[in-house]
Amino acid sequence: MGRLPSWLQEDRTELLAKDSRGNVYKWGFDSTNPTAHAAWLAFYGHQETPSGRIVNNRAWTPSVLAGTGPRVAQDSFMYRTENGVKSLLLDDDNCDCLTSLNIGHGMCRYKISCRCKL
Repeated sequence: MGRLPSWLQEDRTELLAKDSRGNVYKWGFDSTNPTAHAAWLAFYGHQETPSGRIVNNRAWTPSVLAGTGPRVAQDSFMYRTENGVKSLLLDDDNCDCLTSLNIGHGMCRYKISCRCKL
């Protein structure tokens, strides 16, 4: 994973993502939101956020540019190594089920099976 350029400013930077279902989301980084700030630290400086540090915190809600938005609040974030792969997750509970952003290896905290709230 690359880093964001050093000249960017957190509160003036946005992230755009498109998934395989055609959903297009745009997030604005926010230094006052712990969930958004943890994501910024991951993308900007590769600072890890272990499982359980940002869980059911403040939602970091994307703007929906196409498709449908996340079904639940995106208030949990992780960036860490899972099975030898640097991985990132933005979802509702650090369980890798109702995610809006997932890069790398699956990171369910229950290891074997995810107890999704579908």
